[in-house]
Amino acid sequence: MKILCILAMSGAMLGSSVVLADTSIDAEKLGYMKGVLDACGKAAPQEASAYLLQIKSYIGDATKDTVNNAMRTEEYRQAYATIYSRLQGELGILTRSAAAAECTSYLNN
Repeated sequence: MKILCILAMSGAMLGSSVVLADTSIDAEKLGYMKGVLDACGKAAPQEASAYLLQIKSYIGDATKDTVNNAMRTEEYRQAYATIYSRLQGELGILTRSAAAAECTSYLNN
C-alpha cells in the first residue's frame, strides 16, 4: 500500500512539474518583439538573427500551443501592428546604416 501511495505521489509531482514548465507568455510583449523582428529584419537583415534569438530567449520553455495562443490574442495583434507600422514609417526615411542603428537600439531595450 505504501508503494502505491509513493508511486501516486511521485506521478502527481512529475505531472505538476510538466505543467509548470509551460510558462505563460505576455502576448503584448511578444507582439512588440515580433513586430520589431519583422520591421527591423527588412531594414537591417544582418541583425535579424539577433532579434530572433531575443524572442527565443523570451519564449523559453513555453510550448508551441502557448506561443500560438498568445499570438491569437488582441493584445498581441495590437502591439505587433503598432510597433511594426511605427518602425516601417521611421525606418523608411532613414539610410540603411541609420535604420540598422535604430533597430540595434530596439534590440538592446
